[in-house]
This record gives sequence, structure tokens and C-alpha cells, in this order.
Amino acid sequence: MMKQGKGYFITIIVIALGVASCTTSTVNVALPPIEPSGSGAPTAQAVVAAGSSCAANPNGLDANGKLCQEGVVYFAWDRYDLLNPRETDRKQTVDAQAAALDLIVRQVNTIKPARIDVIGHASASGPEDYNYGLSECRARTVADALRARGLPAGIDIRTIALGKTDLVVPTADGIRDPANRVVMVAYQTDRNAPPARQPAPPPKKDLFNCGGPKHPLLGHRPFPS
Repeated sequence: MMKQGKGYFITIIVIALGVASCTTSTVNVALPPIEPSGSGAPTAQAVVAAGSSCAANPNGLDANGKLCQEGVVYFAWDRYDLLNPRETDRKQTVDAQAAALDLIVRQVNTIKPARIDVIGHASASGPEDYNYGLSECRARTVADALRARGLPAGIDIRTIALGKTDLVVPTADGIRDPANRVVMVAYQTDRNAPPARQPAPPPKKDLFNCGGPKHPLLGHRPFPS
């Protein structure tokens, strides 16, 4: 079970069903385990929670304060661009990834958070001095993709790089588990709230250098095939 934070909704960009509890001002969403790599689980799904409010508005919360649906997005190994049809090392289709991003935009328009935290992860494969920048670029790619899909201009976006310091699925060092090549989005009710996850410490020597000459940011556009 992933850690819970305070004061935000979380939609994970992995296969999962959020479990939430309401308070007067916030909803805390627990993050259930992810299907392990090679489990034969579906590559993508949108789980609709029971409750009359989801039938009326599937992009919001159910009667118990749970997110009605969860988005699902993975990144290919050692990549931070959106998936393209020629990629094979992945756990979902290009269409499923696009649908997940569209779902997050619809949820933002429905829930109307003050800020969203876009949190990038990397798997345990490779050194942290490299994976920090890789996870940063993944988060920034998702943020750019959400803006391109019509995220409201007044929503603050904070990107958070975790590198391989906070694995979604615990593995031994060096393991390429696709479930850990993910980004999650936290919906903050207070734009001045602490970050949903504490960022990993920036490396003394950033071997990846997100946004640099070797790894430029391409907005929502994929790399050339």
C-alpha cells in the first residue's frame, strides 16, 4: 500500500482503484497495490465505483467520496515521451494512455482542485543520478500533455521527481519493473499545501539533465519514430 498524504485527491497513472474517505475540507485517497509485471492483468482499465453520483458524473466522486475512475499510464523503459506504436516494452496501448490523460483533465474540470502535483517515478534499473532526471522529465511530459488537452489555465501545476527512491512496486535494485515507470497526479485542495510527495534530493551530478541537449522537453509531442 502506498503512503497517504493529506489534503489531496490522488489519481494514479497505474492500474488501481482509489479508496477515499471524506473530511470537511479534504479527501485522502489510499493507493492500492499495483498488479505485478507479467501478471496477465489488463493493460488499462477505468474502474467505475458503485454509487448514484458516479452514474450522474463519472468524472467526479461517488457518494462516499471516492474517485469514480482511475487513469492508467505507463512509460517505456528509459523513455519519457508519450508512447508510440513502435514501442514494445510497455504495459498499455497508446490509445489507453491518451484516454487516461483525457480522464485526468475531465476530473480536474469536475473536482476543480486549486493545484495538481504531477509526480514522476522511475524503476530500479539504472543509477539514481540518472533516474532522478528521467522521472522529472516524465512528470513534465505529463504536465505538458495535460495542458495540451485543455487543463484550465488557472490550475497550478507542480512537478515532483522521485527517481527510484519511492517505488510503486518494491523490487531489488536494477529490476526493470514496468509498474514503476509511472506518474501519479495529486489533486490539492489548497494551492499552498505541502507537496503530495517529498521530492528526491537532486543529485550532485545529474547524469540525465532533463531539458538539456540530450533530453530536451518536447511538450506533448512524442519522439520521432
